[in-house]
Amino acid sequence: MTGRIALHAEIVAILERADSRWMTTREATDRIHRRGRSRKRDGTHVTDSQNHGRTRKRPRLFEREGRRVRLRRP
Repeated sequence: MTGRIALHAEIVAILERADSRWMTTREATDRIHRRGRSRKRDGTHVTDSQNHGRTRKRPRLFEREGRRVRLRRP
């Protein structure tokens, strides 16, 4: 697939477009699917749990509150 983007980079782009407001990982995943720029290696859609895990593993980029996520403010 051409034009594929890393999942965490796509999450950042989505949250930036939402003015870094709190968003559930489900909402972000739905937007990822609509944009169609980030998929798993086998070409299927990313899952909500993948999105949750990716944001949890990058605390420098994302703030977490349960299932909600936003960009970490400088």
